[in-house]
Amino acid sequence: MRIGFVINDYDREESYFTTTRLALQALQMGHEVYYIAVQDFSYTASGQMGAHAKKRRLKNSGAPRYLWKRSLR
Repeated sequence: MRIGFVINDYDREESYFTTTRLALQALQMGHEVYYIAVQDFSYTASGQMGAHAKKRRLKNSGAPRYLWKRSLR
């Protein structure tokens, strides 16, 4: 399943945030996880809303804090 998580800011996301913990659990369960920062939302010329998402990957399952702090930038 593809799951998108809306976050406030990539640079301020911390490993202890609920969103990060949910995303990490979803990754460990085999889901595709995407982060969408608030600033990534926009309206199209036709008035529809859209957003750009960044795919998160589980690089090192033994170090989630390292994974999230380094991979968000």
